[in-house]
Amino acid sequence: MRNPYYIFIIDWVLIIFLYRLQWSSIYPNISLSLYLFLILSCMIAIVLSRLYPKSIDKAVSYAQISLQQQTLYRTFAIFLLTFCFAEGFYSKGFPLFGQVSYQEFGIPVLHVIVQITNTFFSIRLLDLIIRYKFKYMSVNISFCISILSFILQFSRGTIVIVAGSGVFLFLVYHHTSSGIRWYSKFLLTLAIFIGLYFFGVAGDHRLSQGLDGMRGDAQSSLIMQFTSASPEFTMSKIPKPFYWSYLYATSPLANLQETISANAGTKHTSENGLNIETFKPLDYAIRVFTPDIISSHVLQPLDLQPVEIAPQLTVASAFFVPYMYYGFLGMIIYVFVLLIIPLAYVKLVNRIAPTYLPIAHSLMMITMLLTPFDNMIAFSGLSVLFVFPILLGIFTNTENKV
Repeated sequence: MRNPYYIFIIDWVLIIFLYRLQWSSIYPNISLSLYLFLILSCMIAIVLSRLYPKSIDKAVSYAQISLQQQTLYRTFAIFLLTFCFAEGFYSKGFPLFGQVSYQEFGIPVLHVIVQITNTFFSIRLLDLIIRYKFKYMSVNISFCISILSFILQFSRGTIVIVAGSGVFLFLVYHHTSSGIRWYSKFLLTLAIFIGLYFFGVAGDHRLSQGLDGMRGDAQSSLIMQFTSASPEFTMSKIPKPFYWSYLYATSPLANLQETISANAGTKHTSENGLNIETFKPLDYAIRVFTPDIISSHVLQPLDLQPVEIAPQLTVASAFFVPYMYYGFLGMIIYVFVLLIIPLAYVKLVNRIAPTYLPIAHSLMMITMLLTPFDNMIAFSGLSVLFVFPILLGIFTNTENKV
């Protein structure tokens, strides 16, 4: 499980398996053409997986972390948390307490920069914590401080990125020649299920806060009612917060299929009437393959919305925008570029900053893991993180610093 292409394949196989359970009665049937596209994508991933490096941590330094570095980490973590409190003052509250929505929280421009920086900083601290097996209490405390802002902001996406990176870093450093130890597998599996459960609890909380007059009713029955949960699930003994995980895993594929069915044989148009098919290939490349903090300033905004199976489920996987440009051809071009990126990126980081290769690897794993839900290449909250290991390799002596 230390190969991003395996993650891509397992992702889609698992999603299709869960989809076929039909725990929501509003899901459409998947068309043959979409099935064939996903099978072709997985076949390409199988081929490229043979080229991905098997050893990730050979160049990692295990030198002692100096007191000066520990102090620097702690000071920077406190600065980031202080900035979060300043944003709370600016926004008149925090999303965690329902005082302001996540979309309206933060100081314009600065919020995005600091949020992305803190995300990489937290992953970097996790890298050190896992590498040194919790040896440095100062680093452990710095990490706890750094993630407090994500909790106050109720930023589930960022928490998933950081936590997922931690899981993949754990697999890098705790993988033996005979595989992962049984107790590590047990603890990892337990942590995943606990995380998925509380992910559902958080979803109930956010949904109930977003409904007028229902703020006190944070129950899974709300989302089950809105998405017509099947009797097979509602009457089962499965804890109901797990329904959120099922929806998040499968609804993007349902929305994508609804969009494909609605646009079959018609011109693809956006909400503001622009004909997508008349756009230049450069527009497609910028909107699909560059971080949205760049493309949003280069291109005019497009109000592209998938055909949704429910108002609460709004995403349609990474393939939605490519499809709206050029149909299945746009999807094929996108998946080809997506699958080339891990090989090219890991090779580049290995050459410039090999000690940061585990982090680069974990970022590629997260990218593949979350691709069924959104375009992670265009999502600045993740794709901009790709730059950090390269910059650190250029501006620091990576052989002498941890």
